[in-house]
This record gives sequence, structure tokens and C-alpha cells, in this order.
Amino acid sequence: EQNAQAGKSPSAVPASGSSTPAQVLSLRERILGSIGFYWIIAGLCTYFALSWLGRALVHDDKAEELWRSQVPVYIYDRSTFVFTTALSIDLLSILFERQTLKLDYVLLPAFIKGLASTTNFIVRFASPCVILTTGGRFVMLQRYICWMHTTASILMVVQLISTSIDWPEVVRTILWDELMLVAGVIALMTSGYSQVFWTLVTHLAIVPVLPYIHKGFKEA
Repeated sequence: EQNAQAGKSPSAVPASGSSTPAQVLSLRERILGSIGFYWIIAGLCTYFALSWLGRALVHDDKAEELWRSQVPVYIYDRSTFVFTTALSIDLLSILFERQTLKLDYVLLPAFIKGLASTTNFIVRFASPCVILTTGGRFVMLQRYICWMHTTASILMVVQLISTSIDWPEVVRTILWDELMLVAGVIALMTSGYSQVFWTLVTHLAIVPVLPYIHKGFKEA
């Protein structure tokens, strides 16, 4: 009766216990509020910083000439096409997931493919960091710089799909992963007992990473 006297229909009265709908955030707000965005910014900064340091400190022009004379360029063209196609799919996924809690699930994979594509472009069209081993073989150090970021990002994704992996465990595992890659490069650049030592380190460093990956996929 009160509703009728006020000229309102019963449907206009909010139901008891109802809550105000959550505010719909824009894609920009969702990205800025995700950890993936800041991980990508930090990753890009360290990637290009390490690339510059690699070119300045350990790059070997003879190694680059040797690499270009032995490796067909179509290999990198094909790899670039594959990764850029996958990157395009991930970028479209960001639009579809912009209103869900799964935005980091597409931001981090997009970063992985994007960095791999960037590395391919640098290798194909610019001047990548290449070194010579003690045995006279060339090593594409630019790939190792890329792997230092992409493998760490993969470990971040594993944490997202897990139900019990906490951030201290993520950080410890990423540090072991980085040690594995750095020790591998040092092993390639040394010889004798030093090479044996660093080879042993790089193999042992992966041991803590394996249970982490198993745990993440088991809980996914």
C-alpha cells in the first residue's frame, strides 16, 4: 500500500540484502592493477639492459660473422612467424579476459611470446650478442638473455595455476632458474676444472625447479 501511495511499483524497491553491483573497471585499470603489467615493465628494462651490457662486454664480432655464415636466416624467419602469431592470439585474449580475474594468465604468456619475438627480430635484423666458447664454437648469448626472462615468467604462470605455492617459493625457484642459466653461460666460456665446476652447478641448480613445476601442475 505504501508503494502504491508513493506511486512506485513493488519491483522498484530494492530487495533486502541486495548489494550494489561491483564497478566495472576499464581494460587500462585492470592492466594497471595486475602484477603482470609491472612484471612486463621490469622484464623489458632488464632485458634491454642485459642486451646492451652483453654487446659492450662479451660480444665477439668474429662469433657473429661465424654464426651468420653457418645458420640460414629462414630458420629465424619461421620462428619469428610462429611466435608473432602466438603473440597476436594472446593480445586478443587480453581483450576477452579484460573483465575477469584471469588477466595475468594472458599477460604473462603474451610477454613470453613477445620477448621471444623481440629476440628473433634482434637476431634477424639487428646485432645480437654472440660469444665464442673456449672450443671455438659460437653461442647466441641473446637467447640466454631471453631465457632468463621467459623461463622466470613461466614459473610465474605455474604459481598462478597452483593453490599452495607462495611468493617466497616463487622467488627462490626463479633465483635457482637464473643461476642455472648464468652458470651454463660461464661453463661455455671457461675450460678445464672451472668448466666442470660450472657445468655441475648448472645441472644442480635445476633440481629445486623440478619439484616446483611438478607441484604447480599437480595442483592446477
